[in-house]
Amino acid sequence: MDNPLQGWSSTFDGAAEITTAELMTRHPSGSGVARPMRWDFHTEAAGPVWDMYAAREMRNFGGRYFLVGALPGRALHTINIFGMDGSPLSSTA
Repeated sequence: MDNPLQGWSSTFDGAAEITTAELMTRHPSGSGVARPMRWDFHTEAAGPVWDMYAAREMRNFGGRYFLVGALPGRALHTINIFGMDGSPLSSTA
């Protein structure tokens, strides 16, 4: 965390095994063909951090639906919070 609550960085310089998600469900990975991999990510927050303690009264919390998807060059993030009676309390994407 370079700047807590506002951005972070991740750097990696090592090896990555060439595999698929299907193969990793059948046996441990780590003995396959490896290739060099390197990344250097630096991020900035797109909006303010949500403080669940200061944001709202949660006595009526019934549940939530949470979805994160990665697409080429894009990301999808949605959360829907609903009350004990199923009524929507918050929907964000």
